[in-house]
Amino acid sequence: MERALRIAVAGLGRLGRRHAGIFRWRVRGAEVVAAASPVAEERAWARDTLGVAHVVDDYAALLRLPDVDAVVIVTPTSLHADQVIAAL
Repeated sequence: MERALRIAVAGLGRLGRRHAGIFRWRVRGAEVVAAASPVAEERAWARDTLGVAHVVDDYAALLRLPDVDAVVIVTPTSLHADQVIAAL
């Protein structure tokens, strides 16, 4: 059996929730293992609804988590360039 692609989702607003849910429930071979949001309610949703093991309030903390294969960035557009560079 192949190992699942371990995904971290940065940003859990409307689109972030949608992407995270699609990875969780509809993409075979993908596992949402981490999520980040500065909003407590969004973090609680990731834990309670998706069962995400590692939920943090800081993007830098997300990048320090072990065992993440890919980062899906669903934050405000103005943050994307710096966050992509940091993820690389």
